[in-house]
Order: sequence, then structure tokens, then C-alpha cells
Amino acid sequence: GVMEDFEVLKTLGKGGQGETFSVRRRRDHKYFVIKQVETISCKDHKEGNQALKEVKMMQRLSHGSVVRIEDFFLSDLPDDKGSGMGLNILMEWCENGDLAHYLQDVRSRKVLVPAATVSSWFLQLADALVYIHSNEVLHRDLKPLNVFITKISTLKIGDFGLARQLEQSRMSMVGTPSYAAPEVLKSEHYGEAADMWGLGCILYEMMSL
Repeated sequence: GVMEDFEVLKTLGKGGQGETFSVRRRRDHKYFVIKQVETISCKDHKEGNQALKEVKMMQRLSHGSVVRIEDFFLSDLPDDKGSGMGLNILMEWCENGDLAHYLQDVRSRKVLVPAATVSSWFLQLADALVYIHSNEVLHRDLKPLNVFITKISTLKIGDFGLARQLEQSRMSMVGTPSYAAPEVLKSEHYGEAADMWGLGCILYEMMSL
């Protein structure tokens, strides 16, 4: 695929790791999300190779509660971004947005998420984490903003921008501090339990106003 194959509908977010867009594929009018990572510069091939390696690692994951990576391709960066290439990650579109905005809406209406929904969603995320870890991958930034809701109201874990394979170094402080496990905040060695801590934080948020 190339960017010309898609119509950009909306910018969903901008961050340190690039920009995310909702798009529609021209040939079949299907909706997707594209994340463009601005890391593959002419000056730093090592960083670019690492980004490609991580996307290929994520593409191997196939689980009902993990956002599916459909494809990836390179494109020239816009003139204002400098020289180099952008890595475009084509992902499935989750129609009902992210869990963070859902919980924000629930809190604004001063209601609780139904207990049956909390239970079902928690089990879906826990099952997804077991699968991810069984494939030797750590997410490292599990939070409501990185969990997405499908049109049938099931959850999917996405945005693996900080993910690493288990054998890689795991002592750097990464992720979002308010969802990070104590060992991560202390820059101590951490593993799968750090992701489970993030899941516990999400459970707490879903159960409280």
C-alpha cells in the first residue's frame, strides 16, 4: 500500500511517536487507522530498522482482543518534517473509539459502567495479555487511551509503540507514570507483571467514578 491509496478523514492524535489518522481505502471504501511514525531518517538507519522490526513483531500477533495490523509501508515525509521516510502502520479501525474517552463520558454523566460490562471487558483484556506475553512481547504502556472499543462493544489492546520482546533490556522508565508499576517507576528490572499492573489500574478506573 501507499498513502495515495487512502483518503485521510481525520487526525486522531499527535504525539512523540508520530501522528494517527482515520482513513478510507479508495478501492473498496473500507475504514482503517494509519499511524505514521517519523523515525526513519536518512541519518539514523538503526532507529528505522528497530521500528520496522517492532512492527513485524506486532504483525505476527493474532487475537480477538488485540488490534490487528493489516500492513505497513514507507512514504516520504512532508517537507516540514525534514528528509527521510515515514513508516505507515495500517491497523483495523475500532468504531467506538478508545476506552479513555468512554470512561470520561461515563464520569461526566455520573453513572457507573455496568458490572457485567466491567467483568467481560476485564476478562477480554486479561486474555489478550496472556496471549501477548505467550508470544514473548511486553506492551509497556497499557492504559485506557491504548484500549479500543469495537462496534459490538468488545475491547482490543492497541498502540504497541513502546512494546518490546521479553529478552530485550527492561530497566528503562517507559510508559505513562500514573499507570506504571512501581518497579518501572524505580527503573528496576520488570516483566509481565508490569503489564498486569496497568490492567489493574484500568479495572479500578472502570469500577469507580
